[in-house]
Amino acid sequence: MWLTAHHRIIEVYRKNLTHFQEQYGRKRPVELRKLQDRFVGFIKQTTRFYRSFVQRLISHFQITELNWVVAKFHLSISKPDSIIQYDSSTRQQVIRSCHRILVILGDLSRYREAPANPKNWGPATGYYSLAKKLIPSSGTPHNQLAVIAINEGSNLSSTYHLYRAMSVAEPFPQASENLEKGFRKALKAYKTQAPAQVFTRKEEHAVKELISLFVRLHAKCFTARDFSDYESLESEMLTQLAQDLKDRNLSNGILTKMVLINIAAQFIAAQKAFRANGGHSFMSFLRLNVATFTTLHQVFQPELERAVGERTSNDGENLSAIGRRMLPSLRLYSTWLQVNHPVLVNQQPATAISVLIKQLWQTYANTLSLLAATFSMENVPTLDYLLEEDDDTLGFLPFAQVNGATAVNWKDEESVRAHPNEEALARICFLLEDGKQLCLKEDVPITASSDGTITYKEDGILTSTPSIGMNSSLNITGSESAFISAKKISEGSLAESVLGQGGASIVDSVTGSETMHALNRMVDSLVGPREEDSDEEVVFKKRR
Repeated sequence: MWLTAHHRIIEVYRKNLTHFQEQYGRKRPVELRKLQDRFVGFIKQTTRFYRSFVQRLISHFQITELNWVVAKFHLSISKPDSIIQYDSSTRQQVIRSCHRILVILGDLSRYREAPANPKNWGPATGYYSLAKKLIPSSGTPHNQLAVIAINEGSNLSSTYHLYRAMSVAEPFPQASENLEKGFRKALKAYKTQAPAQVFTRKEEHAVKELISLFVRLHAKCFTARDFSDYESLESEMLTQLAQDLKDRNLSNGILTKMVLINIAAQFIAAQKAFRANGGHSFMSFLRLNVATFTTLHQVFQPELERAVGERTSNDGENLSAIGRRMLPSLRLYSTWLQVNHPVLVNQQPATAISVLIKQLWQTYANTLSLLAATFSMENVPTLDYLLEEDDDTLGFLPFAQVNGATAVNWKDEESVRAHPNEEALARICFLLEDGKQLCLKEDVPITASSDGTITYKEDGILTSTPSIGMNSSLNITGSESAFISAKKISEGSLAESVLGQGGASIVDSVTGSETMHALNRMVDSLVGPREEDSDEEVVFKKRR
């Protein structure tokens, strides 16, 4: 119906509009406005049809898990005269149909804004976000959100959504091609010294230098061209990142986008390395993640030290605004470390990246020590919903080991959110629990002593770190709180598939048959086997 009727009318309108403008330009504004008004009227009528269709579909089959979708439309759900029997296949078809309609409604809302000035992308973004939540494993909503970002001139957001459209079980087919086009355009604009990008989003305007450096760095790595100035560009970007964090210019939303772009880029580069028998892009993105991880922790630590000196009776109030803003991104990188630590701990010694990885572990150990010394985890409440960053990364394949590849979350829409102080403590609790899990692994070079102090080990020998007394938050032998025990993490055995029998490293060299075999094994463990995955649903193991 969409392809053969409604979308065909939209295409006809576009042709008529183009022909009218070419023939008359601005000479007949009244006729132009009438043509545009008729089109907007058609869009409104079609939107009403599809909204009603979603309502009737859910009402007819009585799939109660989807009631939240209709509730977002502020519509009612009637009961059918008789009970309708259907199998699991039909249920999936209904869910897929609802998902498709949500994307169509987003497209209609986007087309409606064509003649408008200024444009309001809110309704379209809302529909795409609902579709993303309904089936997180589909890349289509993210691709459509990238279209909006491109229309707004946001290179960062378009890069983010296109990477997300690629990093799911059902990637959008043209997402990679669209991303490459955007990167090549960005590099060309920089090379020709084109006029500076106009940032329509206020939060992006405040950090425009950082965004320009970040996008250009990713464009170079993705296209695998001209790595001669990689180190200087990376250093400049990280310096700007730290400064913008300290100056409170960088919002939580932009920071989490940057972190997820980094993580997705490494994941996609691993897939490309497997197919193209090369790994330069993968190595660059791995290094970028290591360096960014360390930079964030280095900025975060002074905020923790201030919290020690300004301690109040309410633990949730001890952290500064900068620290609070960074917590979701630190948690995302904590999950990245859970998945990628086998790659990091088996690098070739005495190489540039091995030095960076050593610094990562040292900085990470210091952060854990400061966290445990600053916050008491004795009275952390149990949350009955997913934190924002957990909900947003459902379906995100780089975290599939932790989340499950097909996990969904449709029950949080009616949950009462906890106070921001409690959510901050929950995030800190998860960071400490991740650190505890890593300390228990024999191959990870950090350890917890009997008094809970976290120490970095170099070649199996304990090295000096700040001596910070810690409470029982990281006591490995202590009993877990109800909050901690409710959190379940899937422990995949990456080490064997990453290293193979010979223990070859893929971190510093991307040439040679042995290294490429190790890289291929690493790709299998990170992105899945080459054969098609089973349709069996993955158990939901996301941290609660």
